[in-house]
Amino acid sequence: MPPTSSIADAHLMSPNKRISVQGLATTVSPVKVGDNWSRKEIQLKDPRTSQSIRCKLWGNATDLPVNEGTMFTISNLEVAQYHNVTSTNSTAQTAITEIEMPAENREYIIQGFDTESNPPQIITQDDVTLNINIEQLVQLAPRHQIDELQGALPLTVELVVDLGTLTVIDINRGANDDEI
Repeated sequence: MPPTSSIADAHLMSPNKRISVQGLATTVSPVKVGDNWSRKEIQLKDPRTSQSIRCKLWGNATDLPVNEGTMFTISNLEVAQYHNVTSTNSTAQTAITEIEMPAENREYIIQGFDTESNPPQIITQDDVTLNINIEQLVQLAPRHQIDELQGALPLTVELVVDLGTLTVIDINRGANDDEI
């Protein structure tokens, strides 16, 4: 089986290279049928980088089960280029395996927050909006006073985030280490 490549790396590869990719299925087309062909297209998105690639499943590969909103590894794909757009095509050896949605543990710089939304949200320096519960938001605030949080921004914290739902799972450390 070819090694698993990031979606970003797949976009840089030359046509006909065999690869495997992992990502979140954001769209899955119905099977299209022609006289001598059938095709199903999957848009795979890397939840860590938001880069995506189109994976075209041909023939018998259209029978492989794929659901939107699920993480997959699709192995034995062939890189294709058409009008300077990179995509992948299935091969006779293509297989699809459902995998767990990854959680990411990394440092974020919080630029803003919204306690009026449901659920509450934080906005990062990279313009990523993350869902957070109000108790976690209070943990981030100086002296655990939510009305003092705005004055503490920007705030650098290490968060564990469910990349499927963009929800904060845990707060590992931050500017208020002694209080978290």
